[in-house]
Amino acid sequence: MRVAMIHVIQAVMLAGMKLTFPQKVNTLGKVKAVGGSISMVCATCNKQTLLDMEMMIGMLGARHSCLDADLRPYFFCTQCRAAGRDEKNFSFIQHANATPQGSGTL
Repeated sequence: MRVAMIHVIQAVMLAGMKLTFPQKVNTLGKVKAVGGSISMVCATCNKQTLLDMEMMIGMLGARHSCLDADLRPYFFCTQCRAAGRDEKNFSFIQHANATPQGSGTL
């Protein structure tokens, strides 16, 4: 666990981001630095899309907030837009890095 945290801190330092404690993952750069991801789920048609973190950081910047209200203006559901339905009836889900650390045995 300690080794994993050191790698996270090093990744954040390399990205030029300051990791605060208690740890606040509140920007796109920090989500990427801790190995997380963001997906979008449409409440109308149930379409789920895993968002490309590299593309979002390239478009919005690493210091852009990852909060729903700050990301919402840039996204819409393509299926609902094509069908003429409400294209903004979606939510974002932030996923933690669930990669097992160590040997996996207790």
